[in-house]
Amino acid sequence: MASLQDIGVAAAINILTAVAFLVAFAILRLQPVNDRVYFPKWYLKGIRSSPTCSGAFVSKFVNLDFRTYLRFLNWMPAALRMPEPELIDHAGLDSAVYIRIYLLGLKIFVPVAVLAFMVLVPVNWTGESLEHIEDITFSDIDKLSISNVPPGSKRFWAHIVMSYVVSFWTCYVLYNEYKIIATMRLHFLASENRRPDQFTEAAERERVISDPKAIIPAAFVSFKTRWGAAVCAQTQQSSNPTIWLTEWAPEPRDVYIQL
Repeated sequence: MASLQDIGVAAAINILTAVAFLVAFAILRLQPVNDRVYFPKWYLKGIRSSPTCSGAFVSKFVNLDFRTYLRFLNWMPAALRMPEPELIDHAGLDSAVYIRIYLLGLKIFVPVAVLAFMVLVPVNWTGESLEHIEDITFSDIDKLSISNVPPGSKRFWAHIVMSYVVSFWTCYVLYNEYKIIATMRLHFLASENRRPDQFTEAAERERVISDPKAIIPAAFVSFKTRWGAAVCAQTQQSSNPTIWLTEWAPEPRDVYIQL
């Protein structure tokens, strides 16, 4: 069975992997060639210019300022302390939701862990089932598991009740978080400038599936509301799903019209 050393090795592998990905993310963030990937909102606002447009050839792809590598994680405390509206304006809605996902994990697992240590650990530790089984090797860690509860014991009620408590708490936290994020998304969309592609969908009619020349050029259909465009773009328009094809229209700058 599992030993304390096995658990320590598994924990070390997970922690080192997480740290490696975090360091890789932070280092790639400093490279000029990735600037548009990490700061797209600043480019859309016109408050940031590409560092690849000037300087030496190597400096267009690799950050040669070694002083920035000494403080490459300074953005993390600043991002956690930043108010949510300011973070959305600074880095976008996805960044705020990404941080909320981590906080959501703490909201779910910290109370569950505390409750499990208060209820399940004493119940399992005092079960003494493993000590009465012959020809089995176990450690003190195994005494903390449900395997130390004897068959038919009333101690299993503690596990059943805890499973319902954990399920209820998880669903409750997820439900509240979903409402908050849905409200944030609606406010974010309402505050953004309206774009034609948000109210338009592209439709095309296919006559013969086997003949690629039978596809009629696409038409752009505009709606009065985003909701109407979303419904049309994501629903089937006829009994035969291959006759009418609808999808979100591209942005105006992505459309090439040949006259």
